[in-house]
Amino acid sequence: MGSNKIMRVARPAPSRILVAWSLLSLGLVCLSGVTAQSGGDLSDTQGDKAAVQKALAQKPLRWGKGFQALLWRNEGPALSKDMVAVLQRIGVTGVVVDQDEDPGPIVKMGFPFYLDHAAGKGILHLRAKDFDPVRKNYERKRTWEVLERPYPLLLPATRQKMLDLLNTRVKRAAKYGPLMISLDDEISVTRLANPLDFCFHESSLAGFRTWLRARYGTVQRLSRIWGRDIESFDKVRPPTTDEVRDRELHGAGLPQSLADWNDFREFMDICLAGTLGQLTESSRRLAPGVPVGFEGGQAPAAFGGWNWPLLLQKVDFVEPYDIGGTRELVLSLKKPGTLHYETIFPERRVEMLPRVQARIYDALGHGLDGLILWSSGLIFEGKTKKRLSAYGRTLARELRIVTSDQAAPLCHATLEKGPIAIYESQRNVRLLWMLDSARDGLTWTRRFGSYEKDHSTSQAGRLSWIRLLQDLGFPPRFLTPESLLTRGLRGSGIRALVLRSTLSLSAEEARAMLTFVRAGGLLIADERPGIYDENLNLRSKGILDMLFGVQADGGSRRRVREGRALAGTPRLPSKLSLAEVGLIPVMRTPHQRVGKDSCAFERPDGKGRVVLLNMVTHEYWADRLDARNVDRCRDLRGRIKRVLRLMELVPNVAIEVRGYPTILEKRWLKLKSGERVLYVHPNCMESEELFLRLVKSGPVPMRIHLPFAGEVSDFWTGRVLGRGRNVSAKLDPIRGSFLRVKRL
Repeated sequence: MGSNKIMRVARPAPSRILVAWSLLSLGLVCLSGVTAQSGGDLSDTQGDKAAVQKALAQKPLRWGKGFQALLWRNEGPALSKDMVAVLQRIGVTGVVVDQDEDPGPIVKMGFPFYLDHAAGKGILHLRAKDFDPVRKNYERKRTWEVLERPYPLLLPATRQKMLDLLNTRVKRAAKYGPLMISLDDEISVTRLANPLDFCFHESSLAGFRTWLRARYGTVQRLSRIWGRDIESFDKVRPPTTDEVRDRELHGAGLPQSLADWNDFREFMDICLAGTLGQLTESSRRLAPGVPVGFEGGQAPAAFGGWNWPLLLQKVDFVEPYDIGGTRELVLSLKKPGTLHYETIFPERRVEMLPRVQARIYDALGHGLDGLILWSSGLIFEGKTKKRLSAYGRTLARELRIVTSDQAAPLCHATLEKGPIAIYESQRNVRLLWMLDSARDGLTWTRRFGSYEKDHSTSQAGRLSWIRLLQDLGFPPRFLTPESLLTRGLRGSGIRALVLRSTLSLSAEEARAMLTFVRAGGLLIADERPGIYDENLNLRSKGILDMLFGVQADGGSRRRVREGRALAGTPRLPSKLSLAEVGLIPVMRTPHQRVGKDSCAFERPDGKGRVVLLNMVTHEYWADRLDARNVDRCRDLRGRIKRVLRLMELVPNVAIEVRGYPTILEKRWLKLKSGERVLYVHPNCMESEELFLRLVKSGPVPMRIHLPFAGEVSDFWTGRVLGRGRNVSAKLDPIRGSFLRVKRL
């Protein structure tokens, strides 16, 4: 707390050192003299070093060679040789070592570990006791002067504190060969993804001004894009979210310009990624070859720095929360070799424990590297904490299987990339947040992550398109603007591109998409794309309106908020809702009428085709699990399936299970040996009712339709199930089915 207090009151004037720190976080310059010290004595004065080295030499450990199950130690029994033996018997492969803890005694017991909070606890992750007072103070005063992050990311003292902690902790852990190093858990510019305009500390403002100068070059260009006169870069002060909302959110129309707000949010995203990058490089120097990253990753958000394409460039290890489609996003965008873990939590109800089992195999079936088990205090029960709880017994039944040598090839497998990509743009995430919050008034600061999970258009849209493609038999993948503009789509294997609520597009992005379509690609949009430019300035018309063959009349209105259709929105007979009213076709574009409104615009262009659904697809992820909404789900799937088939896009495997709803996910994994494994499972864990119903029915007959003649065998038993194009098997509703498929 002492250092924190110093940072709160120390207010150095903007200077060259602050500007240099700002540029460093952007990766534009290198600043010497403020890095973790390298070299030196790596010995540890505590513990029995000789005994540790002997243990390492005598017992080769499977550190990082297979699927890991790592125990988070929170309460529960103290580690001892006997307790380690118990944990190993139930399939736990290692434990967390936290902060300044000496890993020597744990390694001496023959247990692997990973280091957590290596850069400090409470700096990259702000505790509630540090964050909440600032938020509450701002809610009282509503002035930018109080919006200073307790640990400003561009303040040299903040960076030096983290580097000093990293130097001490990583040095201590390095000689024991940690599985990985986590810089911190639930890192954020704010706290988690909670909305607050961090940071207006003078170091952040100095860095922002330097960034603006590099981005725009001249004050005149900045003034034009921001839509107001800027006297000089040195006097720029970004607006608060309150100021932008007061200026832009009035009446029923869309905001005219969010450019200044968007720039500051983007800059803070870059600050977090830059900080992460510097810490990662320092850790790599101290512990060469040990993966570095973070835990507790949030869904993409307007606040908090959760710009995954930026963050994934910096690290070797991530543990994201699977919220709003974040898992699939990370699977698609992470660098090859990046370790990907998920945390397993107990269920609130004992009857839901099969879902813990299902999550274990679901992680294995998606090529993840392991699980973090929460936690030692919940795996054991009783006063002495020596007896496994029901949760612990559930883990014990499965962990021994998934951490076995037999299962190891799956966690190093390469996931098949599908031919359909979902467009992912961080500025659209920000724009959708602002539109979602339009009616919040002063309560927008309470749109915490728990609220956004059920009230975010961005999250609902991402998850719905993931589930829609999975239900149609296609593994989803993602495409970012950076990838589109630097590498293009030629040779990517992408044959269809989905624009999900892509309200913002640059002219360059639009041209690349037009080229893609005319070369034979399929472009699908759920609502009218490109009505904003890349700076979030509203256009007079959508940049792709002519491509889709539509125009908006004077009374057009968007009808989506918080991932739902607004009350009174026109609906199709199937109960699908329109995303925008007041759209009319041009150039005789085929379309469907809904009263006086239109939807389902579709037309060929060049060798390709474009489809503007103008439908609220955001509710699909939940609707698909509710029998009351079967008609609109079937209608939406049918529309997409028809146009995909028209473009000769069909799944490379089909699974038939009589009596099952349309919820099966199929993933192909290519092992390092060259073998292919097909993972099939009921994709319905978001619904407790449906999941339990399928579990109660037990394993059911399944028919596999291959596009080639093959031999199908059970991955676990090796038993050959059949040969040919059509093979019968069993589907386990809990563990799924893992099938080796060999072409004949």
